[in-house]
Amino acid sequence: MQRKRDLFEYIIVRSRLSIVTGTLLILIGFLVSDLPKMISTLGWPTTSGTIISRQIQSIRLQEYDGDFYEEIHVSIRYEFAVDETRYESWSIDARDLAYYPPEIAEKYPVDKKVIVYYNPKEPIESVLEPGVVNIFKAFDVFSYLFFFGGAYFIYAGIRKQKENDFWQTYTASH
Repeated sequence: MQRKRDLFEYIIVRSRLSIVTGTLLILIGFLVSDLPKMISTLGWPTTSGTIISRQIQSIRLQEYDGDFYEEIHVSIRYEFAVDETRYESWSIDARDLAYYPPEIAEKYPVDKKVIVYYNPKEPIESVLEPGVVNIFKAFDVFSYLFFFGGAYFIYAGIRKQKENDFWQTYTASH
């Protein structure tokens, strides 16, 4: 009987450990995503700026089956000043991509006056579009792995806990 009790206690600890592990993995997934940085840009102060260059680049790529396709990449540079110090940046949003989709070219023509959101502690860190621009693009492959891995651990822990509850009830009644 002691052996059964030890086994149940081991399984219960394992199921709770699985739930804690899953929760920690989801937290890590959130932290390695761009979401915290996107949210922090909402509180940044603003200054005026000007678009100084816009490059549109067409890249022809070959797929594994030999077919070709074309991608259009846009790079925008803007300048702004904070406390009489001049800065240049290319970050449209908090994801800090080198290239953006073609729609960005239409929004930011050269010489356009823009509002620049900058990090008060490090003004070179700036964006034109603060906040969560696209929730799906806030996460990269690694953060998705942490989220799904965490969800699996939580699911497995809850399932194991329900199984334990069933066996405890069953053994107590027999």
